[in-house]
Amino acid sequence: MVPNVAMINGTISKITQYDQSPGFSILVVTIKDAAQKKDANYLYNKETDKEIKVMISDQKKNELKLKPKDNIEAEVKKVNIDLWRADETKLKVR
Repeated sequence: MVPNVAMINGTISKITQYDQSPGFSILVVTIKDAAQKKDANYLYNKETDKEIKVMISDQKKNELKLKPKDNIEAEVKKVNIDLWRADETKLKVR
């Protein structure tokens, strides 16, 4: 898979544990806006990617005290067809 990176703004609608990897959670994020990161592939589709699943470490989730209805801004990278991974150094709560 070609690396795919997007800068997103969105609202967390749900948070669940990531069963396949202990210590990680999945944020279900409703996208308000997405943009290309400079010099990166950008295959984000505003028609089909209105809601995405973003993986984040439990440590970062707890540090930011993330909860449903929080608005976030993040750089995310697609890791498989249904999952994105947040760059935790660039994740912000708005």
